[in-house]
Amino acid sequence: MKRLIFFTGFLLLTMFLFEFNYGYSQKNDFEEAIKEKIIKVCKEYCRIYNSPKFCKRICEVEISDPRWIFLGFDSSGSARFYDSKSLSTSDNIVKVWVKIIYSERAKQEYIKEKGRKYENLDLSLDLLEIDCTKKIFQILSFIYYASDGSVIDSYDYPEFLADWNPIPPDSMIEALFKKICQVKE
Repeated sequence: MKRLIFFTGFLLLTMFLFEFNYGYSQKNDFEEAIKEKIIKVCKEYCRIYNSPKFCKRICEVEISDPRWIFLGFDSSGSARFYDSKSLSTSDNIVKVWVKIIYSERAKQEYIKEKGRKYENLDLSLDLLEIDCTKKIFQILSFIYYASDGSVIDSYDYPEFLADWNPIPPDSMIEALFKKICQVKE
């Protein structure tokens, strides 16, 4: 229960900090202060889940990459980012790459569900489309990578075959929707 409360608090704090950051993005000092707070919360999350190697990578390396914007940790402890350089928009539909760096727990779930070929799972890159007007999304492509950089598996869905799905409330997809569609509450 303690972990669930902390995780929920962490997600809310992360979403607040990023939303607050949007209004002041032209101030570098403010951005640095926000980044420092996010790193501090990230390290606290990692201390609770006791995963030093994963946490060092996320909290010290990945969060510092200006291209990949940190969205937060999902329910399995995996870290999610979106690619700020690949955003493209057409008719209120935004196409965006999402990077998921898998936690040890998530890796074990993949191995159990999909087999031993996922033993070296490191990250995935998912290409999504989000309709900012209708608040729906679809997955166009995803690629699973091993820790050595090799491709474990990949799937591509032609746009006309991909399924549009409603964006669930309080989800990582909703956090992404709010970021890239610039939704203010």
